[in-house]
Amino acid sequence: MWVDKEFWLPVKMEYKFGEFSMFIEYRNLSINTGIDDSFFEFKPPEGAEVEKMQITLPEYYDSVEEAQKHVNLTILVPSYTAGYECQRFKEHRHAFLFERR
Repeated sequence: MWVDKEFWLPVKMEYKFGEFSMFIEYRNLSINTGIDDSFFEFKPPEGAEVEKMQITLPEYYDSVEEAQKHVNLTILVPSYTAGYECQRFKEHRHAFLFERR
């Protein structure tokens, strides 16, 4: 995966499936080009019933040891991190994501 240095967005990805490989590349990206926020507002049709969903945000932990206390699985810590240090951890679909803040 190739990542844009300024916005940290993926701009090129390579996928390999056996002997098949595929590239996806984004070119001529425009970020924050002045689209008005109202463009992203949801306006339901007249007469529609809107249901509010209860969303539970994931718990964040400051260490693998702390996260391990809250799950019924063994958290595997990567041996190679490309020079990055894991600073916080969260559970996501029964896996743990290691993040830099």
